[in-house]
Amino acid sequence: PIDRLVCNAAVYQPTLDYPKWTEDDHEQQMQINYLSHFLLTSLIMPKMEGAEDPRCIMVGSVTGNDNTVGGGGVWPVADLKDMEGLELGGKNPVSMIDGYSFNGAKGYKDTKLALMMLSMIL
Repeated sequence: PIDRLVCNAAVYQPTLDYPKWTEDDHEQQMQINYLSHFLLTSLIMPKMEGAEDPRCIMVGSVTGNDNTVGGGGVWPVADLKDMEGLELGGKNPVSMIDGYSFNGAKGYKDTKLALMMLSMIL
């Protein structure tokens, strides 16, 4: 069995004022920073059953935590609201997890906050 999974892929585009779309029609930061980690973890977890001390490690960022200078002290603050963007399918034209208008810096922070939430569930 697999005993360790480390998810570290990320793209950071804080000054981007328009969304970039992946081949799968997701906003680039959302897919690379969060959706890909979610998918990989979902596929690998069954292969971790039976491992003596399995661990999933999600590499986060201080910017996703609103209790830090990088996250809460610098606008915009990470806030997923009710995750309406994911509820709507998270595909073009929905570019943000919260379903609101695109903001490159907030998009990155939101993906890191979503990873923290995923880590708590695991």
